[in-house]
Amino acid sequence: MGQIMKNSVTPAISSNVVWHRATLTRARREKQNNHRGAIIWFTGITSPYEAPVAAELVLNTGATELDVCARQILAEMAQRGVIPR
Repeated sequence: MGQIMKNSVTPAISSNVVWHRATLTRARREKQNNHRGAIIWFTGITSPYEAPVAAELVLNTGATELDVCARQILAEMAQRGVIPR
């Protein structure tokens, strides 16, 4: 059965992350289904980009210097406790 992931790079925020060891390899699945694996939906390629309805942080990188944008991102992350202040 599955087991909770303990060796992830970042700590799990949710306890419902479960790893299931696949008994069917990708190659075997492709042969069985007679097709190759592919990305079907990819925003910006198969469908147009849709901006979020209520974004929590909006940066105008066309009008603002990138280092200022980066500082805004870091400030927001620090305010939320994602990174130390």
